[in-house]
Amino acid sequence: MQPEYSNKKQLILDAVGKVIVRERNKMGKSQRLFADEFDIQRSMICRLESAQNEPNLLSVWKIANAFGMKASTFLKLVENELGGDCSLIDE
Repeated sequence: MQPEYSNKKQLILDAVGKVIVRERNKMGKSQRLFADEFDIQRSMICRLESAQNEPNLLSVWKIANAFGMKASTFLKLVENELGGDCSLIDE
């Protein structure tokens, strides 16, 4: 894995974590309450919020739905958090 890819990947994972924290806090829920209420493993929420894990598509979908939004809306929030164009592929 090339260093530039690793750096960009980490930026994306950080943005995902920030969005999850922000949206969960808007709901006024702790990690435990959020996880229990929506049948999501708390450890997964913790790892995603701290950018330690790369979410899969189904996790993104379920978390987005838990926030009352479509997966596409969640990903748009992640893109907005990144600010500007962030691509894993250099052209």
